Amino acid sequence: MTPSPISIVFQNYSHPYYPGDTVLGVVRLKNPEPLDAKSVMIQWKGASKAWGFPFSDLKGKEKHLDGEEVVWKAGEKTQLLPIGFHEFPFKFMLPQVCPPSFHSPDGSTIYKVKVEIDRALKSNMRMEKEFLVTRKLSYKEAEGYGKEDTLVGACMRRPTWMFKKELVFLRIWLPKKNFYPGQETFFEFTVTNDSNTPVKEIYISLNQSCHYHATALRSPCLKLNSSSCPLNHRHKSYKTHQIGKESRMKVMVAPWTKKSFEVPFKFKEGYMAPNFATGLMTMGHFLKFGFVAENGFRGSRTVTVFMEYL
Repeated sequence: MTPSPISIVFQNYSHPYYPGDTVLGVVRLKNPEPLDAKSVMIQWKGASKAWGFPFSDLKGKEKHLDGEEVVWKAGEKTQLLPIGFHEFPFKFMLPQVCPPSFHSPDGSTIYKVKVEIDRALKSNMRMEKEFLVTRKLSYKEAEGYGKEDTLVGACMRRPTWMFKKELVFLRIWLPKKNFYPGQETFFEFTVTNDSNTPVKEIYISLNQSCHYHATALRSPCLKLNSSSCPLNHRHKSYKTHQIGKESRMKVMVAPWTKKSFEVPFKFKEGYMAPNFATGLMTMGHFLKFGFVAENGFRGSRTVTVFMEYL
């Protein structure tokens, strides 16, 4: 495959941009022979899309960024771009409010720069390149949880006239609630087994919940629970999936005993969008903590966390 003579270079491509940032870059064109062309246009686009709604082929869309500039135009007598190496710089500012870059099986938010060379009698030449946008966590999102924040209580046996109620409690210590991709940490588990069945395993997983709309609303759904959404079931969806691998630890907590453990956990490497809410979609991350009893019984609970880029 012949490499494209067009390349797009961002000045700060190694790190994501933030809302309100100025994006600088240059389009480079290596032209070994005169090119029949009318103009060279650079565009910057940003949009969210949602799809995969039940019983419907609807697709929602919401624009966040839309601009263009003609950086070269042919003269009146000739429509030839001369031989040589050409550079066309570009500069634009991101909106003060825009959602972070996001990719999932049912929706996305993509920001990109596009180049199009308009050719009179031939197919236009095009090239595009995506760039990442993130956001900073608010003070409230970055606050720590503190010790013994969450408690998982699961009933192993319902009370009857012969047996009393049996419970397993799982208490977790979260030192904070904001994490970054690739971070390695430990979570403290305290298992109180008030039942006749031993607990054999405890685990942690990072998950992502997404709520999508088939049409953008004026106000976002701040809660991930789609039951609070005003749209009907054909125009909304709620999806959740695990990110990365679970961290599991084999344990033995005998009946009517209590033990504490430190479970290591590593967050998946690579960019992850921080939690956000727009008129088209709402996305959040949560950690799932759980246990498995010897008889196969499982109990779990989720805690909202926030991913940030460092």
